[in-house]
Amino acid sequence: MTLKTKLILCIVAFIMIASLMLVGIFATQTVTMQIGGNVTFNATDLQVTISDGVLADGTMTDSESKMQGVKIDAYDDGAEELASWQGLNLTFDESGQDMTITFTITNNSTTDNIQATVSVEQGTASNATVAVTTPSTSTATIQANNGSQQFVITFHVTDRNSPASITGFQIDIDLEKASESSDGSWSPPFRPGIE
Repeated sequence: MTLKTKLILCIVAFIMIASLMLVGIFATQTVTMQIGGNVTFNATDLQVTISDGVLADGTMTDSESKMQGVKIDAYDDGAEELASWQGLNLTFDESGQDMTITFTITNNSTTDNIQATVSVEQGTASNATVAVTTPSTSTATIQANNGSQQFVITFHVTDRNSPASITGFQIDIDLEKASESSDGSWSPPFRPGIE
């Protein structure tokens, strides 16, 4: 082999190694994906149990104890009880797959069905969304005698190659006694003076 051929082969090998290094450097860069907000449960005159929240495809930067289950026993005292998971600081896994929080609400009453109404405030979102994906509607009826409803909060990144964040999201789950209408459907009871 001539000196000229060896030089050309060395240059080609150097270019290939340099390009592989650049690909490796870009592949190891992680995209920042931060989520922060609250989940609040409001219950009036009810007996319910809310299970622990289970986080999937993400991590919690502080203690998992922020999503501990709670038992609300505000039956027949007319008082509203509030339970919440405050200051949730979540981070997507490196894959950027949808992150979920799953929990179940169980109706401990032997006589009253519960109407659960969900509202979601996105907060300040960039390249990401938050939604309650289960149940598929904003209201659900939880039957008496230990009936239960699973809830899934889903955080979605639109473009996995760009930074994503949601700050100040707020999910409210209002729980109240439901009453059966003449058509067999359930709705919250009428309360005079409250619109």
